[in-house]
Amino acid sequence: MIVLTAKFNNAGTDRVKNWQAQGPYRDINEFVESIPFSETREYVQAIMRNTTVYRLLYSKNVETARATP
Repeated sequence: MIVLTAKFNNAGTDRVKNWQAQGPYRDINEFVESIPFSETREYVQAIMRNTTVYRLLYSKNVETARATP
């Protein structure tokens, strides 16, 4: 999801692939922090945050809601 989010935020497929290749990253948060464009990084962080919020709001089981997609 995050990779697609970055691709559709004017970063482009090639840039996302280049950022991924600069890893290895311990987790998705580390990858997102490494995005060099602040607008793209903040957009992806907002998507991640909102995904968590909506998962919590609409989940019947809070532990399931906290699971990584």
